[in-house]
Amino acid sequence: MYTKNVDNVCHFQEQVEHLDLYLYDGNDKFIKKQYLPTNALSEGSRLLLDLAPGNYTAVVWANVKEEHFACTPGATLQDMKLDLKCPEDGHVTTDPGEILHGIASVTITEFGDQEHVVSMIKNTNRVHIVLEDITPISSYSAFSDNPYSLAITGSNGSYNYDNTLADGAALNYIPQYTIAGNTTQADFTILRIRENDDLQLTIQANGKEIHTERLATRLMENPRINGNDDFDRIDDYTLHYHLIQKEDGAHVVTLISINDWDVTHTGGGI
Repeated sequence: MYTKNVDNVCHFQEQVEHLDLYLYDGNDKFIKKQYLPTNALSEGSRLLLDLAPGNYTAVVWANVKEEHFACTPGATLQDMKLDLKCPEDGHVTTDPGEILHGIASVTITEFGDQEHVVSMIKNTNRVHIVLEDITPISSYSAFSDNPYSLAITGSNGSYNYDNTLADGAALNYIPQYTIAGNTTQADFTILRIRENDDLQLTIQANGKEIHTERLATRLMENPRINGNDDFDRIDDYTLHYHLIQKEDGAHVVTLISINDWDVTHTGGGI
């Protein structure tokens, strides 16, 4: 099931296209992988496992596609790893899809069927950066239709069996841009956000860095986002900034809002 979301209702049917089930025995030895389209599940998104009595661990990844990810089951549970595929430069330019993870301990006895629930957590986030240049006359407008570029960088592309962050490559997420007048919107699809991760948001003007900050720290200025549990529930973020270009070429970037929370009413936002 997938209830850990902002609605607190199960969105499994709407979010999940297929599952990859990895099964390990009581000694954490890998047994098998099973591919499961959702139409192969019975009513209530149930799956009947034909297993001998014993203890098992079931690791489930949803919507993982081979063109975007490499999943290595390993010889043991501790060896399992999911890696986002990317070129050597670490640039992520494609949408990996709505990835979810679940894990459950399964005990099979000789006394009939037992039901075990796998609770899913989404690993994909949509981050929208709205950058509004409120300078009366932009000194950069003569050089470029869109002088601003944005990136989110960090090493959040690799995961262990339990969805904790594994060692992985440094990534540079490249957004899709929408330009309307003096406003630049950058839409990112990134993987899991953690309270103490290394994800950085960077803004450049004509190739020169003018602003950088830790993404998680900035998001947690919203009083509704208090840590990893909230990051697991929320998968869509919008940060709205005002930017002013000064006569000496410097830039002042001010955060205006995070989702529906107005930063300016609290005295923050620098």
